[in-house]
Amino acid sequence: MAQQTYRGQDRYGMAVIVNFADKVFVAGGPERISAYAGEVVRWTLINTTKNDVKVELASLKQAYGAGPEDPFEEGKRWVVVPRHEAKGNHKAEIVLKLKEPGAFKGEVARYHYEIQIQGQPGSTIDPDLDIWP
Repeated sequence: MAQQTYRGQDRYGMAVIVNFADKVFVAGGPERISAYAGEVVRWTLINTTKNDVKVELASLKQAYGAGPEDPFEEGKRWVVVPRHEAKGNHKAEIVLKLKEPGAFKGEVARYHYEIQIQGQPGSTIDPDLDIWP
């Protein structure tokens, strides 16, 4: 039987925006996402607060590997997540495509990043992104 591969599929992460002690925070999500170069990574953001919230993928730093300083093709890293309503949409996505395999010089690369409320350092989750060439 031929070995199955998952290359070419989107990779998923998530985060939940919550109120706690009169402050808004980002919680939840996987500790690490693994993807192949050239794939799309989608973060689903769920807003449980009563206000629209601007969320950003920030503080992208390479931990190891020979990949580029920025592994994504797109520059936009933020999205407005609509407020929670009983019958309304309270979700949004950050969708970014990883650069092609040649940008990673045949090596696995790991990046640390944060998903945070825009302009509010410390409101974050800080997972890792592993990229396979």
